[in-house]
Amino acid sequence: MSRAISLYGYGFAHGARTSRGYSAVMKLRALALLRRLAGTTLVVAAGIPSLDAQLEPTPGDAQLQAKPLVSETEAAAPDLRIAARSEENDLGAFLESQGRILFLGDSITHAGHYITLLETHFQQHRNRLLGLEWINLGLPSETCSGLSEPAHPFPRPNVHERLDRALEKVAPDVVVACYGMNDGIYHPFDEARFEAYKQGIATLVEKAKATGAFVILLTPPPFDPLPMKRQGKLVPADGEDFAWHSIYEGYAGVIARYADWILSQKDQVHMVIDVHTPIADALAERRQSDPEYTMSGDGVHMNLEGHRLMAEAILHAWQQKPAPLDEALHAQLSER
Repeated sequence: MSRAISLYGYGFAHGARTSRGYSAVMKLRALALLRRLAGTTLVVAAGIPSLDAQLEPTPGDAQLQAKPLVSETEAAAPDLRIAARSEENDLGAFLESQGRILFLGDSITHAGHYITLLETHFQQHRNRLLGLEWINLGLPSETCSGLSEPAHPFPRPNVHERLDRALEKVAPDVVVACYGMNDGIYHPFDEARFEAYKQGIATLVEKAKATGAFVILLTPPPFDPLPMKRQGKLVPADGEDFAWHSIYEGYAGVIARYADWILSQKDQVHMVIDVHTPIADALAERRQSDPEYTMSGDGVHMNLEGHRLMAEAILHAWQQKPAPLDEALHAQLSER
């Protein structure tokens, strides 16, 4: 059984999505497994081909067609490049057990679509794993750098203002973090801003690892300039004001640089997953036949097709075989 819970008592300003049925005994088993993971690091760059997109919902649309996350050919032979510190990967053993998976991030994570797709996969195809709790603490506008563009209507929230409370109250076994889109604050690349981002990620990783959690970093998804170009809201490098509504025209390159740096952190965390590449590749492939195709109305907040690609990359990294979704189950989980 799934339910939505409020974490106001945990010191958060937003709710969290989670599944019940959590076993304290099984948690101890999961923690024991995770402690054995200390010597294993995975880096996953998922170069997954584009889907023949058949749905173009708005970012808030929770309806999905019942179709495979990937084609049978892609599922049988995914294009993955995995480098491991050791030959043994015990993440699969954790996924066979029970525990809490905490997701931290900005509005992309807060939307929750890729997380719900992951949960649907595990409940549908591995329904004995009802003890896995999927806790979404993504927060709109958030950064890990503490930066905020002057034109933003309020100072952007900083995950470090709530990170200690989150780790203490949730006590996660796995922490998945996805930051970067807001951290460049939609300006041209700047070394000082980049350094603030790197320090923010490093602090998050240090604190999460100190709890004994298995730490996974996701690259930021790509910024797509086409929607904002259509609206006349891209600004050249010599412009005066940059913000989420007037974005630097080369911001895609800024985010690509942030994504590349996340991939370089393979020795600092247990796993790095590249969600940037498969989404960028899917966009490029679709635009060969449809130059106006987009997955977002603003270049930032992706529709369900973009979230589907994120979920695919994560499932492949976790060595799971995506399969057709149970539409009714997915709708039920989406409505919590």
